[in-house]
Amino acid sequence: YKLRFRQLVNLPRDNMADTAAAEKRKEPETAAVESTETDAKRLKPTPPDAAVVRKQVEYYLSDENLKYDKFFHDKISGNADGWLDLTLILSCNKMKQMRATKDDVVASLKDSKMELNEAGTHVRRPGNA
Repeated sequence: YKLRFRQLVNLPRDNMADTAAAEKRKEPETAAVESTETDAKRLKPTPPDAAVVRKQVEYYLSDENLKYDKFFHDKISGNADGWLDLTLILSCNKMKQMRATKDDVVASLKDSKMELNEAGTHVRRPGNA
């Protein structure tokens, strides 16, 4: 940008008008590219793989993780029945990167040892272990 600005500043006035006219001619091309990009942004992302989501949730609730994850350990210990709110799981960076939704997590845990409450809002380890 700075190089282009310096080139324009050093040009005589007539050349600057020609350059501005050339820039105006380029605008329709960029508008077409921008409309294509907005169309692409409107497409819905593909849902995350259920096996990957299940594996991640099971990891969060595993003995291996809970030894070091004070946040989840405290949340699970703070609930008498050991339930963990799914919104806490969905707030994790890995889950955000996958763009997993609550529905994705609920669907992925159908084949899991983890237990979901009846409302599908909380998850816990099997048998509250």
